[in-house]
Amino acid sequence: MPRPIRHLSRQAFSLIELVIVIVILAVIAAIAVPRIGRAGQGSAEAALKSDLRLLREVIELYKAEHNDDPPALRAAGGGIGPQNGEAFRRQLTWYTNRSGEAVEVRDNAHPFGPYLVSVPPLPVGKNAGRTAVITTNHFSTPGAPGPDYGWEFEHYFGRMRANCAAAEVDAAGVPYCEY
Repeated sequence: MPRPIRHLSRQAFSLIELVIVIVILAVIAAIAVPRIGRAGQGSAEAALKSDLRLLREVIELYKAEHNDDPPALRAAGGGIGPQNGEAFRRQLTWYTNRSGEAVEVRDNAHPFGPYLVSVPPLPVGKNAGRTAVITTNHFSTPGAPGPDYGWEFEHYFGRMRANCAAAEVDAAGVPYCEY
C-alpha cells in the first residue's frame, strides 16, 4: 500500500524573503539614524541657549544688587583671568555683600545671593562638560581661552559666552560662541 502524501507546512523563509527584509531594515536605519543624531545635537544646542539665558539673567540680577557692577569686577584686584573666573563662580554661588565679597554662609553683612547652585557645564564643543569660567576685558578670539574653560565672561560689558572655537557650529552653521 502506498504511503499517503503529506503536505508539509512551510517551516522557513526563503533566501529572497530574508534579503527583502534586510533591505527594508537598512532603508529604515538609513532614514532614522541621522535624525537621531540631529536630535542629540539639537538638544545640546537648546541646552546651551538655556544655560546662556540663565547665566545672563543671573548676571543682571547680580548687577542690580551690586551697584551695577558685574561679578568679578572688584575681585582679586579687578584683574582678569582664571583667578577672577573663580571669584565669578563664588559671587554667583555664595552669599555676597554690596561690594561683591563672597562667603559660603549667609550672615547680616552678606545678604545677597546665592544666584546659582553651580555654574552649568558647557553642553557643546570640545570643552563640553567644563564649568570653569575665565574673565576677560574684551572677548578674545573664539576658543582662545583654552581647553580648561567652559565659559568666558567679559566683565567690561558684563557679557557671557561659550568658550568654543569659531569652527564649532550648530546645525544652521552658526558658531556656538556667537549665541
